[in-house]
Amino acid sequence: MGNVQRQQETAVLISALLNLPLAKSKAKIEAAIIAQKHILLTAPTGTGKSSFLPWLLAGEDKRVVVLQPRQLAARELAKFLSKYVGEETVGYKFRFESKQTKNTRILFQTYGSFLQTLGKWDWIIFDEFHERRQEMDLLLGMALASGQRVAVLSAELEREALENYLGVECLKIENPGFPVEVIHQEGKAGEPLVSQVERAVKSVLYNEVGGTVLVFLPGKAEIAVCRERVAESLGKNSPELFSLFGGQLKEEQEKIFVQNENTRIVFTTNIAETSLTIPNVKAVIDSGFERMAFDDPTTGLRTLRLARIAMQNAVQRTGRAGRTQKRSLHTLVERARRT
Repeated sequence: MGNVQRQQETAVLISALLNLPLAKSKAKIEAAIIAQKHILLTAPTGTGKSSFLPWLLAGEDKRVVVLQPRQLAARELAKFLSKYVGEETVGYKFRFESKQTKNTRILFQTYGSFLQTLGKWDWIIFDEFHERRQEMDLLLGMALASGQRVAVLSAELEREALENYLGVECLKIENPGFPVEVIHQEGKAGEPLVSQVERAVKSVLYNEVGGTVLVFLPGKAEIAVCRERVAESLGKNSPELFSLFGGQLKEEQEKIFVQNENTRIVFTTNIAETSLTIPNVKAVIDSGFERMAFDDPTTGLRTLRLARIAMQNAVQRTGRAGRTQKRSLHTLVERARRT
């Protein structure tokens, strides 16, 4: 009876994975796995690329490593998938943190941590490849040179160049998600970013009821200033306010991923652009900026500078709003820049 009950429970959990939007294309993906050595897949945010495909590629006996740009995304994806597949099967491994067993067959790592360990796998999944960091290109070249099978995934990809490099045809999965209403908030002459964000937050709270508002900002400094301004402006009527950025205490980050139906505002950097599902997001406010690393030729040092986000990043941020239901994106970027 115990075995039968466990099998029934497993069937229920697996059915949840099969309800992910990407599962609608399961037969198409399986055909490509058989016909091609490698997989090149582009699909919108929120379709389940980062969880469904590792499970599908792992099957009954394959070993799969999933590479993510950020540790937070890798850890949260491992926790999510382990709920359905089992903690014995799914794990994660970073430089100073690891959760895996001898039976782990789906392992989530960052690109940097994998570069230090490498190893032989049946599949190496290169997720969020549109970010194109140096270690991504290096690891992809090393994987292909060693004959390993790779799957390259993203919501946005330079498909033609990668098709030629991998020798495969790209699987382009159309958007099965929910529509997102894009609302352009025009800036006023000389209006600072903090004031624009304050106006956008008030507009969202006035027109929406309940749920999470995700506010994308360039960095920790802007998060602190905007959070303080919103708290002062809303006063006792302010919902819960959270911050999300790299290098934050794990305990602080994990509070954001607890299922919550209350109204709350999460001020975040681009860490929340990809592979993270923050519960009950009803609206996204996009500043249109990020801090990017640049090599300064005069000093030879790498510095962070304020820069406009690329269109592919704008698409990623838009996708945060339509993962589970029809929602809205309030962008502070001029209309001409998003068209």
